[in-house]
Amino acid sequence: MEQILLITGCYRSGTTLLEKLLHNHSNVCIASQPFPSFYFHCKADFNDSIGIKRRYPLDHLFLETKYTESQFHDFLDRYILNEERLARLFEKMKNDKLGLWTPEIIYYWHRISYGYFIDVYRQLNGIVSEIFPKRDLSIVGTKEVLCEEYIPYFLNKGCRAIIIIRDPRDMITSVSLRERDNLTGENRPVLFSLRAWRKSVAIALAYEDHPNFL
Repeated sequence: MEQILLITGCYRSGTTLLEKLLHNHSNVCIASQPFPSFYFHCKADFNDSIGIKRRYPLDHLFLETKYTESQFHDFLDRYILNEERLARLFEKMKNDKLGLWTPEIIYYWHRISYGYFIDVYRQLNGIVSEIFPKRDLSIVGTKEVLCEEYIPYFLNKGCRAIIIIRDPRDMITSVSLRERDNLTGENRPVLFSLRAWRKSVAIALAYEDHPNFL
Protein backbone atom coordinates (compact mmCIF):
# COMPACT_ATOMS: atom_id res chain seq x y z
CA MET A 1 0.00 0.00 0.00
CA GLU A 2 1.14 3.58 -0.67
CA GLN A 3 2.62 5.66 2.12
CA ILE A 4 0.01 8.00 3.64
CA LEU A 5 0.89 11.68 4.10
CA LEU A 6 -0.97 14.48 5.88
CA ILE A 7 -0.17 18.13 5.14
CA THR A 8 -1.48 20.60 7.69
CA GLY A 9 -0.86 23.89 9.46
CA CYS A 10 -2.67 27.10 10.21
CA TYR A 11 -4.87 28.59 7.50
CA ARG A 12 -3.23 31.07 5.10
CA SER A 13 0.17 29.48 5.72
CA GLY A 14 0.81 27.88 2.33
CA THR A 15 -0.70 24.43 2.81
CA THR A 16 -2.54 24.64 -0.51
CA LEU A 17 0.57 25.73 -2.39
CA LEU A 18 2.60 22.90 -0.86
CA GLU A 19 -0.13 20.40 -1.70
CA LYS A 20 -0.18 21.53 -5.35
CA LEU A 21 3.61 21.40 -5.64
CA LEU A 22 3.87 17.88 -4.22
CA HIS A 23 0.93 16.64 -6.28
CA ASN A 24 2.86 17.56 -9.43
CA HIS A 25 5.39 14.83 -8.62
CA SER A 26 4.79 11.70 -10.65
CA ASN A 27 4.90 9.45 -7.57
CA VAL A 28 2.78 11.61 -5.27
CA CYS A 29 -0.98 12.16 -5.06
CA ILE A 30 -2.22 14.85 -2.66
CA ALA A 31 -5.86 15.96 -2.53
CA SER A 32 -7.06 19.28 -1.15
CA GLN A 33 -9.42 18.74 1.78
CA PRO A 34 -11.13 15.63 0.35
CA PHE A 35 -12.96 14.99 3.62
CA PRO A 36 -13.05 18.38 5.38
CA SER A 37 -15.50 17.34 8.10
CA PHE A 38 -13.72 14.12 9.06
CA TYR A 39 -11.25 15.49 11.62
CA PHE A 40 -13.77 17.96 13.02
CA HIS A 41 -16.50 15.40 13.66
CA CYS A 42 -14.20 12.75 15.11
CA LYS A 43 -12.71 15.28 17.55
CA ALA A 44 -16.21 16.54 18.40
CA ASP A 45 -17.27 12.97 19.21
CA PHE A 46 -14.20 12.63 21.45
CA ASN A 47 -15.13 15.85 23.24
CA ASP A 48 -18.69 14.59 23.70
CA SER A 49 -17.38 11.32 25.14
CA ILE A 50 -15.67 13.18 28.00
CA GLY A 51 -18.29 15.89 28.44
CA ILE A 52 -16.54 18.80 26.71
CA LYS A 53 -18.70 21.33 24.86
CA ARG A 54 -16.65 23.57 22.54
CA ARG A 55 -17.54 25.53 19.43
CA TYR A 56 -14.23 24.57 17.79
CA PRO A 57 -13.31 20.91 18.49
CA LEU A 58 -9.97 21.42 16.71
CA ASP A 59 -8.70 23.61 19.51
CA HIS A 60 -5.39 25.41 20.08
CA LEU A 61 -4.34 22.88 22.80
CA PHE A 62 -2.59 25.52 24.93
CA LEU A 63 -2.70 24.61 28.64
CA GLU A 64 -5.24 21.85 27.93
CA THR A 65 -6.50 20.43 31.24
CA LYS A 66 -9.61 18.50 30.19
CA TYR A 67 -7.80 15.56 28.61
CA THR A 68 -4.37 14.16 27.78
CA GLU A 69 -2.91 13.21 24.42
CA SER A 70 -2.97 9.55 25.42
CA GLN A 71 -6.70 9.78 26.19
CA PHE A 72 -7.32 11.14 22.70
CA HIS A 73 -5.23 8.38 21.15
CA ASP A 74 -7.00 5.69 23.18
CA PHE A 75 -10.32 7.08 21.99
CA LEU A 76 -9.22 6.96 18.34
CA ASP A 77 -8.08 3.35 18.78
CA ARG A 78 -11.54 2.40 20.05
CA TYR A 79 -13.59 4.76 17.89
CA ILE A 80 -15.73 3.02 15.28
CA LEU A 81 -17.12 4.98 12.38
CA ASN A 82 -20.34 3.04 12.01
CA GLU A 83 -22.87 3.44 9.22
CA GLU A 84 -24.70 6.23 11.03
CA ARG A 85 -21.52 8.26 11.61
CA LEU A 86 -20.32 7.75 8.05
CA ALA A 87 -23.70 8.80 6.67
CA ARG A 88 -23.62 11.92 8.84
CA LEU A 89 -20.10 12.73 7.66
CA PHE A 90 -20.88 12.42 3.97
CA GLU A 91 -24.19 14.25 4.31
CA LYS A 92 -22.27 17.16 5.83
CA MET A 93 -19.77 17.09 2.98
CA LYS A 94 -22.56 17.17 0.38
CA ASN A 95 -23.56 20.55 1.77
CA ASP A 96 -20.06 22.03 1.79
CA LYS A 97 -19.99 24.83 -0.77
CA LEU A 98 -16.90 26.80 0.21
CA GLY A 99 -13.21 26.03 0.31
CA LEU A 100 -10.66 24.47 -2.00
CA TRP A 101 -11.79 20.92 -1.33
CA THR A 102 -12.24 17.78 -3.43
CA PRO A 103 -15.99 17.21 -3.85
CA GLU A 104 -15.51 14.09 -6.00
CA ILE A 105 -15.09 12.09 -2.79
CA ILE A 106 -18.83 12.25 -2.07
CA TYR A 107 -19.53 9.94 -5.01
CA TYR A 108 -17.53 7.19 -3.32
CA TRP A 109 -19.26 7.18 0.06
CA HIS A 110 -20.89 3.79 -0.64
CA ARG A 111 -17.41 2.30 -1.08
CA ILE A 112 -16.39 3.05 2.51
CA SER A 113 -16.85 0.19 4.95
CA TYR A 114 -17.51 1.11 8.54
CA GLY A 115 -14.75 0.30 10.98
CA TYR A 116 -12.16 1.72 13.33
CA PHE A 117 -10.94 5.26 12.80
CA ILE A 118 -7.55 4.36 11.31
CA ASP A 119 -9.07 1.78 8.95
CA VAL A 120 -11.61 4.29 7.60
CA TYR A 121 -8.84 6.89 7.29
CA ARG A 122 -6.81 4.49 5.15
CA GLN A 123 -9.86 3.73 3.01
CA LEU A 124 -10.44 7.44 2.42
CA ASN A 125 -6.84 7.91 1.33
CA GLY A 126 -7.22 4.92 -0.97
CA ILE A 127 -10.14 6.63 -2.67
CA VAL A 128 -7.98 9.72 -3.17
CA SER A 129 -5.56 7.58 -5.16
CA GLU A 130 -8.47 6.43 -7.34
CA ILE A 131 -9.72 9.96 -7.95
CA PHE A 132 -6.23 11.05 -9.05
CA PRO A 133 -4.63 7.85 -10.41
CA LYS A 134 -0.90 7.78 -11.11
CA ARG A 135 0.95 4.83 -12.55
CA ASP A 136 3.94 4.84 -10.19
CA LEU A 137 2.20 6.13 -7.08
CA SER A 138 4.17 5.71 -3.85
CA ILE A 139 2.71 8.46 -1.62
CA VAL A 140 -0.96 9.36 -1.27
CA GLY A 141 -2.20 12.04 1.04
CA THR A 142 -4.38 14.96 1.89
CA LYS A 143 -4.15 18.57 2.94
CA GLU A 144 -6.29 19.94 5.75
CA VAL A 145 -5.70 22.89 8.08
CA LEU A 146 -5.89 23.08 11.87
CA CYS A 147 -5.79 19.32 12.57
CA GLU A 148 -2.27 19.07 14.02
CA GLU A 149 -3.49 17.18 17.10
CA TYR A 150 -3.91 14.11 14.87
CA ILE A 151 -0.25 14.10 13.83
CA PRO A 152 1.15 12.20 16.87
CA TYR A 153 -1.47 9.49 16.38
CA PHE A 154 -0.80 9.15 12.66
CA LEU A 155 2.95 8.99 13.23
CA ASN A 156 2.41 6.13 15.68
CA LYS A 157 0.45 4.33 12.96
CA GLY A 158 3.26 4.63 10.41
CA CYS A 159 1.88 7.58 8.45
CA ARG A 160 3.85 10.68 7.50
CA ALA A 161 3.06 14.32 8.21
CA ILE A 162 4.20 17.79 7.17
CA ILE A 163 3.38 21.05 8.94
CA ILE A 164 4.01 24.26 7.05
CA ILE A 165 4.53 27.34 9.24
CA ARG A 166 4.37 30.89 7.90
CA ASP A 167 5.56 34.07 9.58
CA PRO A 168 2.55 34.89 11.82
CA ARG A 169 2.56 38.53 10.69
CA ASP A 170 2.07 37.42 7.09
CA MET A 171 -0.57 34.88 8.09
CA ILE A 172 -2.58 37.52 9.99
CA THR A 173 -2.25 39.98 7.12
CA SER A 174 -3.39 37.37 4.61
CA VAL A 175 -6.39 36.17 6.61
CA SER A 176 -7.52 39.75 7.31
CA LEU A 177 -6.92 41.25 3.85
CA ARG A 178 -10.33 40.94 2.20
CA GLU A 179 -12.98 38.25 2.45
CA ARG A 180 -12.94 37.60 -1.28
CA ASP A 181 -9.20 36.85 -1.23
CA ASN A 182 -9.41 33.75 0.95
CA LEU A 183 -11.82 30.96 1.81
CA THR A 184 -11.25 30.68 5.55
CA GLY A 185 -14.79 31.68 6.49
CA GLU A 186 -15.91 34.59 8.61
CA ASN A 187 -13.43 36.93 10.26
CA ARG A 188 -11.79 35.63 13.44
CA PRO A 189 -10.11 37.54 16.27
CA VAL A 190 -6.36 37.97 15.82
CA LEU A 191 -5.74 36.11 19.08
CA PHE A 192 -7.70 33.13 17.79
CA SER A 193 -5.51 32.94 14.69
CA LEU A 194 -2.31 33.35 16.69
CA ARG A 195 -3.31 30.50 18.98
CA ALA A 196 -4.00 28.33 15.94
CA TRP A 197 -0.55 29.25 14.58
CA ARG A 198 1.03 28.44 17.95
CA LYS A 199 -0.45 24.94 17.82
CA SER A 200 1.49 24.31 14.60
CA VAL A 201 4.71 25.50 16.23
CA ALA A 202 4.21 23.39 19.36
CA ILE A 203 3.59 20.16 17.42
CA ALA A 204 6.48 20.93 15.05
CA LEU A 205 8.92 21.40 17.93
CA ALA A 206 7.70 18.26 19.68
CA TYR A 207 8.16 15.99 16.65
CA GLU A 208 10.95 17.66 14.67
CA ASP A 209 13.22 14.63 15.16
CA HIS A 210 10.67 12.01 14.12
CA PRO A 211 11.74 10.31 10.86
CA ASN A 212 8.23 10.54 9.36
CA PHE A 213 7.69 14.20 10.19
CA LEU A 214 8.81 17.38 8.50
